Amino acid sequence: MFLSKGKLACLVAVAVAAALLAGTGCGSKPMGIKGKVMLDGAPLSGASVEFVPEDGGHSAVGITDNEGKFSLTTYKPGDGALRGEYRVVVKKTPQGALSKPDTAEAMKKVMLESMMANQNRALQNNAKGSVPSDYGEFEKTPLRQTVPDPKGAYDLELASSQQDRRAR
Repeated sequence: MFLSKGKLACLVAVAVAAALLAGTGCGSKPMGIKGKVMLDGAPLSGASVEFVPEDGGHSAVGITDNEGKFSLTTYKPGDGALRGEYRVVVKKTPQGALSKPDTAEAMKKVMLESMMANQNRALQNNAKGSVPSDYGEFEKTPLRQTVPDPKGAYDLELASSQQDRRAR
């Protein structure tokens, strides 16, 4: 089957456009994500919230304020998370609610401090309002999230008791 010059030119133009869009990462910009974390019905302050992609892509991280609210960061503060399927990891920081970082450098500092603080889980597990360790481990967390969420909901309900976690 032969194509006319017009049809061939159109086909080539479509192929080139598709290649350019694929190469520029079309559709791979983060989507603004804000939510709230509750532990046993009360706001959880000073916790890191990390959306870890199931496919191994870029994670998005946020820190809860005194009301349990967070906004996620992937590349720039508050830019959100990329489209995809995530496991959500929540860890309590021992120093309580952290200030909201306003620059990429400040966010890196907060993330580093949060990761270092979370290495000492024994302290965290004894603290009031501590997050059960299952929520803090990628392999064990029961929390899953789709971005974008069909319902637009990014609020997380955590439970202290193992029995309550199974019922959810």
